[in-house]
Parts: sequence; structure tokens; C-alpha cells
Amino acid sequence: MITKHNHQQFTISKAFTLIEVLVVVAILAILTLVAIVLLNGNRDKADDSRVKSDMDRLKIVFEDYFNDHNCYPPLEWFDNANDCGGDQLKPYLNAMPCNRKTGLPYTLRKDATGCTWFKLYGTITNSADPKYYPFFEETTQLGTYAVSSSNLDL
Repeated sequence: MITKHNHQQFTISKAFTLIEVLVVVAILAILTLVAIVLLNGNRDKADDSRVKSDMDRLKIVFEDYFNDHNCYPPLEWFDNANDCGGDQLKPYLNAMPCNRKTGLPYTLRKDATGCTWFKLYGTITNSADPKYYPFFEETTQLGTYAVSSSNLDL
């Protein structure tokens, strides 16, 4: 006895269903958001590290300048955006570093003669950083990170 089987032929589709496409798009969107959040946090940490490094280097440059000139560098070298990248501190430093977020030089304060002490302020954004501290002059915030001459405590 011969049995006949009725086989239905299924056509194999080479396309994706709408649900599959939506799931893939949703997964990509979530991964993109996670990457953006993580990268922004790392960028802020890198910027903070750059500010601290620049200012620590400037502190050494200021002390070297003082040893050669019996005075700290003039305030005019730190008062506008045109000072950024300048060569005012040559031969101690090839280019004046500035805050990458503001495009301005770090904030400099000195005594009346300019030859006794200095304070240099910059801004870091990570409030969990142990060196983060808001510095104010009356109601104006000068920065959240500072270095000073070796004869002065902040």
C-alpha cells in the first residue's frame, strides 16, 4: 500500500519582520545612550585632569619665574582669551595653557605688588574630587581648583 503525503510547500522569506527591525533599532538606541553617558563622564574627568595638570605646571613655572625676576608674572598675561596659547612665559613654558571649556586663561590673583604671593584658580566639574572646592571673591566664583605660591596656604 502506498500512502500519499500531502506536503505543503513553505516559501522561505529573506526579509525581516517589522518586530525584528524594531527590536534591533531599540537595542541600538539603548547602546548609543549608554555609550554617550559613559563617554561624557570620561570626557569630564579628562578635562578635570587637564586643568589640574596645567595649573600644577603653571605653579612650577611661576616659582621659576619668581626665582629669576623676584616677582610673579603680571596679571595682564591672564586677562583675556588672546593670552591663550601665547608665548608670554617663554622660556619657562612654550604656550600659555587655558581652560578648554571656557577658552579663557586661568584666573590669577596676586598681592598689591605682585611679588609676594599668587593664587591661580581653575574650574573642575567633578564635585566628588577630593581637591574640588568652590573659591569665591565676594559673590564671584573664581574656580573650583586652585594652586598658590609656596609661601601661601589656600
